[in-house]
Amino acid sequence: MSMAETETKPARTIGQIVGALAGKMTKDRQGTGGMAQLRRMDPLGIPPPIFWKLLTDEFGAEPLPNNQETAWAIIIQSMAMMAPDGHRPKVPPGRVLADEGYPEGRFIRLLRAEGEGLATEIRTLARWSASKALAFDWADLAALVLARASRNPDWAEAQAIRLARPYFLAAGKKPGADTPVASGEEA
Repeated sequence: MSMAETETKPARTIGQIVGALAGKMTKDRQGTGGMAQLRRMDPLGIPPPIFWKLLTDEFGAEPLPNNQETAWAIIIQSMAMMAPDGHRPKVPPGRVLADEGYPEGRFIRLLRAEGEGLATEIRTLARWSASKALAFDWADLAALVLARASRNPDWAEAQAIRLARPYFLAAGKKPGADTPVASGEEA
């Protein structure tokens, strides 16, 4: 690729990258062993060669900045746990999780987590979701992980709110959910 092509090539969105990765996370594309390696890898350690192949396919051979390789390891491992059908674009994870009864306390821990705690919470969410054969837009979770890795508190807060809003709106509509009493009404 020439320098001019590199300069004019538009940047891809997190959603486009997640979609491309999701399309590659199948037994047909990576083999049973490759998918098992992705699911079992330690995203905070040294990932297996299959991870590096996926990463270079998406980003090229240059190292990613600001802890992004670790963030992508967390994302890829968790997506692999739900593969091949765990990614559904434009379906908010918060809404799906609330509708399926993902525990509120666990969801709040996910929203607040950083570092190793975030890796643990994302893996827990992926295992729980895989056990129920759920699918949602992994781009939203990826944005949270990347925002936390960037150490940009404003971006991280915006991504946490983006996840939280559909969760709490859906949870509030469930039968038996506490409904707020408007001022002036009797309780």
